[in-house]
Amino acid sequence: MLMIFCLLCGAVLGTRYNVFSLIPTILAFGIGRLALDLFQAASVSTMAWQFVGVAASLQIGYLVGSVLQIALAGGPAAAVSGRGFSQNRHAKIS
Repeated sequence: MLMIFCLLCGAVLGTRYNVFSLIPTILAFGIGRLALDLFQAASVSTMAWQFVGVAASLQIGYLVGSVLQIALAGGPAAAVSGRGFSQNRHAKIS
């Protein structure tokens, strides 16, 4: 369940922010997952694999979100500059 949530969060990050936003997000989600594992008395290897899983899910989600943004909006700059919209919007009416 956490991995699906991480995928979705990564996809949101991929559509809105640059790749450097993944570093604090991975740390925050990873620390949260490690805290849950400590309360459940999991082994060290299980905790390490859980951390790797959280980091991988966020990165895969980020990649999917970035690809979806490029596919749907026409590029990363199209959402900001308006290139993804109709060109007739700025036409002069005589």
